[in-house]
Amino acid sequence: MRDIKINDACGTTCWLVSVVRSVGMLAAAATLLPCLAAAAEPDVLISTSGEKFIGALESATAAEVTFKSQAAGEITVPWSKVKELHSALRFAVIPKNAKFAREEEAKAIPEGTVSVADKRIEVQPAPKAAARAVSIADSGHVVDEKSFRSSFESPGFFGGWNPTVSVGTSYIAATQNEKSVDSEVTLEREVPGVDWRNPSDRTVIDLSASYDRTHSLLASNPATVRDVIYQANVERDQYLAPRLFLLGQATYDHNYSQNLNLGWSYQGGLGWAVWKKAGQELDLKGTAGYIQRLYYLDAFNKSLFASTFGETYRNKRKHGIEFHEELDYIPAWNDTQAYAAAGKAGLSVPISESFSVDFNLKDSFLNGVPGSYKKNSFEFSVDLSYTP
Repeated sequence: MRDIKINDACGTTCWLVSVVRSVGMLAAAATLLPCLAAAAEPDVLISTSGEKFIGALESATAAEVTFKSQAAGEITVPWSKVKELHSALRFAVIPKNAKFAREEEAKAIPEGTVSVADKRIEVQPAPKAAARAVSIADSGHVVDEKSFRSSFESPGFFGGWNPTVSVGTSYIAATQNEKSVDSEVTLEREVPGVDWRNPSDRTVIDLSASYDRTHSLLASNPATVRDVIYQANVERDQYLAPRLFLLGQATYDHNYSQNLNLGWSYQGGLGWAVWKKAGQELDLKGTAGYIQRLYYLDAFNKSLFASTFGETYRNKRKHGIEFHEELDYIPAWNDTQAYAAAGKAGLSVPISESFSVDFNLKDSFLNGVPGSYKKNSFEFSVDLSYTP
């Protein structure tokens, strides 16, 4: 009898547990169903001409809306052409010209689901909370909530890098057989990587190599000439203000055509972003530090205290075409004849989402090289670049 009572008790208990679990699962399902239905509901954009697009709102700037349509793919619509917009996803609406460095400063930014009508963006923080309205004329960016929050997180040492790999080659068979190969790897990171927050720091690492070999087929002069150039540049910028930054630089150079076996420099100084807007920036820089130049002919070696005065400019257009240039003048204070200069310019034309064709000019001038070598080294290359 005792065994039967125990079994009955166990059966009753198990049945009750099963019922409680079932009720709990039904309650959870009832709670989640409205959320799932809302999440599954697509966003809607209606233009002033009456066109209706179904899909998902991606982002917006002060001038235009980026919307991923189920039928038309990703489209960009000026705010002036938007009649209505409704999204069940959560966004942050950032006012025009708003800049902030810390997450605490961003608490006043409205976040929630968005609806647009009558040239106003209505932000609904929660189903029963009061909505906040922002005029389209006063809005600077509409950013999805996840991206907005993640912009305040540290990317870590290995995170946030934007790599670019470029390779170019040519071969000529004539009176001279000529082969050339050039390559470049650039790693760039700006923290935070968004233009609606004040910058904290920026790091640029650039590695490039160029090899050229020319062999003459003339019986009177069957010489072979080679030219090898390696360059490595590292720069770290730490912002003191939105347009003023401390910077540190390290450079390494090898240029066979200038008899330079190895040259390196370590410098630090100040930089100023004279002009900075979406897709464009002009920086002026001034540094001072140590430079060492070791030539194949030891008598020409130099140990210098020098400065670098330079500027960099970048302009990225709407369709991904980018122009960039850089110019540096490098005077040596303990040997006024050992001055140098360097410059480069490039145009990048995209041919797909990840690939582009690059046209690059580079020029390096060294005063004080051995007499039989040219002071100037000029390069022109056409490369295929890949950016993940």
